[in-house]
Amino acid sequence: MDLPANTPVTNRSVPACTVIPVLVYEDVSQAVDWLCAAFGFTERLRAGNHRAQLIVGDGAVILSERRTGQGLDSPDAASFQPPRPNEVSHSILVHVEDADRHYERAREHGARILHPPTDYLYGERQYTAEDLGSHRWTFSQSIADIDPSDVGCNRGQERKCIVFQRWKTTNRRPTMMSTDRPRSEPIKTSIAPWLSVSRATEAVDYYKAAFGAVERYRLEDDEGSVVVAQLAIEGADFWLQEDVDSSPESLDRRSIRMILTVDDPDAMFAQAIAAGATEVFAVSEEHGWRIGRIADPFGHHWEIGKPLR
Repeated sequence: MDLPANTPVTNRSVPACTVIPVLVYEDVSQAVDWLCAAFGFTERLRAGNHRAQLIVGDGAVILSERRTGQGLDSPDAASFQPPRPNEVSHSILVHVEDADRHYERAREHGARILHPPTDYLYGERQYTAEDLGSHRWTFSQSIADIDPSDVGCNRGQERKCIVFQRWKTTNRRPTMMSTDRPRSEPIKTSIAPWLSVSRATEAVDYYKAAFGAVERYRLEDDEGSVVVAQLAIEGADFWLQEDVDSSPESLDRRSIRMILTVDDPDAMFAQAIAAGATEVFAVSEEHGWRIGRIADPFGHHWEIGKPLR
């Protein structure tokens, strides 16, 4: 029986997430095994050795093989490759219940630890590791409920943090802290993309205009420019960071793209184009989806679509 128009569809072939990072690996099967062993992810689906879906909490990540172009029916000639050593155009932020225990597990399985577990003044205990495909992951545990005003921030459009210096110009991370506040209750594990961009303040404005993103949090330098921001599209979070050298514009290559699942991909696609995106391929129907792809002004590619009935 045909469903009424605009009836929500649950597609068992796709994770039920709004924003899903797609990471490129040389060997997808090897990456699946390693990520499940080292980081405790759960395999959801696997298609040969060219594509796989992993679950972490209420989030998901898709692994893809190295390739050129979007698919068989697409003329796009972009090259999707794993990151090269010492080049970072993105990182993935994952919330966990116990950062130290997770750190020990990752280290036992050979993860390259870039920063050990550390308490930060914004209420998170975090460590950063690099996986076998050179993708960077930050695992974060909430250890205190910090009012943004306690670190120089206010909610809403007038937010400003003056206690942080620009990471790029100072080559320093935000001031670290050891908090004696009671640890919060364990939070639900989640996963969120972290994008490196060359113009973070412009990027925040663009994603608001293009995708209707809502700003959840931002850190600014003493000149009022965005250093780090957390945005959400219909409840799905992603982060961005000012990092010129690691942005796709500087590297002239990509190893990640975003999948944005919405009810009306045609309208969202048109909105993104109107806000300044470049069409990679128009919205069309293929592989059980109505989907198109744009390149945003900062070099990141977004697939915008929805599964078909």
